[in-house]
Amino acid sequence: MARNNSPTAWAAVIAGIGIVILMFLTVVDVLMRKFTGQGVPGALEYSEVILAACVFLGFAAAERSGANVKTNMITSQLSRTSRRLFVLPALVACIVFMLMLIYATSFSAYDSFIRAESRFGLIRVAIWPARVALTIGLVLMLVEYLVNIRKASPQDPLQNL
Repeated sequence: MARNNSPTAWAAVIAGIGIVILMFLTVVDVLMRKFTGQGVPGALEYSEVILAACVFLGFAAAERSGANVKTNMITSQLSRTSRRLFVLPALVACIVFMLMLIYATSFSAYDSFIRAESRFGLIRVAIWPARVALTIGLVLMLVEYLVNIRKASPQDPLQNL
């Protein structure tokens, strides 16, 4: 497989590292609870932030590889012209919705970063990194939608039109 230095690939690598950290944190927390009666302080709070970041950073890579859930039950039964008339407005709607999400989350991420927003539990955990990762993941997802419209690839819904 060829090397890919795209932002989407790097986001996927960061998400993968986050999942490994999350697994390690969970195992250590369980072992500490078993042997000492107390878990890792803040494990739950850190897990929430790490998981949110990992999910959104991995969205674009899943779209690029065709791993996102797609159903073509209806569109596969349509003629080429009908399929185009059905799929194009859906893709435009997805792009518009993604732009709305990016608009909303970017302001939230900026505000969270400026205020150094954190969550209080057993310990104080910064949640602004997850908000920033969410916005980055949505931007990368939008880019993947736009790229998939322009090229014929396995995950491109217009490929067989």
